[in-house]
Formats: sequence, structure tokens, C-alpha cells
Amino acid sequence: SVIPGEPGVKYLHHYLRPLVDHLLESWQRGVCYTYADAGLKAPSVSPVSWTENTLHCRSAIAAMVTDSPAGRALMGFPPIRSHHFCFIHDNPNLRFLGDTDFEEWIPLDDSVLRQAALQWMNEPSDKERDAIYTTHGTRYSEMWRLPYLRPTLQLVIDGMHGFFERVCFQHALAALQIFEDKKGILTPGKVSCYSFAF
Repeated sequence: SVIPGEPGVKYLHHYLRPLVDHLLESWQRGVCYTYADAGLKAPSVSPVSWTENTLHCRSAIAAMVTDSPAGRALMGFPPIRSHHFCFIHDNPNLRFLGDTDFEEWIPLDDSVLRQAALQWMNEPSDKERDAIYTTHGTRYSEMWRLPYLRPTLQLVIDGMHGFFERVCFQHALAALQIFEDKKGILTPGKVSCYSFAF
């Protein structure tokens, strides 16, 4: 799917709705493909059903590879600089920024995110929607209509944006607070980036 420019979060639903309609149909009912080669043989073990000259298959999204702002907008998550800076772990406060004690990290529950997103959608009051968004770090997205969707596992930030656009470098500066002086020597800032004894 190609979206011209960067539509605001309000308008993104209008672009996503027809795409999600097709994805839902492909997941629930499947899609039939026909082929002209009568000599084509079905594999002995197949996740699809074959009939004469017809292939019936179901499909799903395995991964959504985007840059961080697009992925967050796609799923209705807040911007990277919000208190909900991580959409994989439940650390809803900037005081956890730089915490490397990964054994203490609490994974986010996709079902809780889904429930909060649906609650946000059904809430008529903007004030209550803001409260849900602030508490859970999500708002409704058309993507939540896909029953199999687990964004904590399926939303992937692509490598180009991670390395070539200096996101990793910025993460080292802002989150881990590692600084490089004029001589090229790395020094830690106020927060020790490796407070956990690996």
C-alpha cells in the first residue's frame, strides 16, 4: 500500500480501512488463484488446498517493517518521545529510559493493548480518550481489526532507519547517555548506561 505524504493520525484510518478489509478476507475466507499450467503438481504437504487449476490459500501479515514514526502511527501508538517510548515493554515512564536490566523488563500484553484501543474507539468523550491514550499508550487503529495481530512481535523497525539515519546513534546519546568528546573518547553521562552487571 502506498500513502501519499504523511497523513495525520485521524486520516490514516481512511487509507488503512480498504487494505485491512482485503487482509481480513484473505485471512478468514482465503483467496483463490487460478493457473493455466495443467502439469503443475501440488506439493505432498501443503498449507493450501488445491483443486483442478485452482489454488486456494489464506494469508496473514508476518511482519510490518517500517520506520519508527510510521510504525507508531500505523498502530496508534504515541510518538517516540512520549512516556510510552517502548511498544514492546511496559515501562510507561521516561525514568526507565536507559534501564538495561532486561531481566526486570515487563513485556507488554497485546491483548491489553487491543482492549485499550477498542475502548478508545468506543469512547465518545475526547477527555476519556485522552485518559486511555495516556494510561495505555494506544489509540484505535484499523490494524486492530486483524484478529491475529500482535504488534509487540510483528512491528519491526527497519535496519536502514536504525543505522543509516543515525537512530542507533541518537539512542546511544539520549537513552544510554554515552558521549564522545573531541578526541573520540566515549564517556558515560549522568545515567550509567550499563548499570546491570552483564
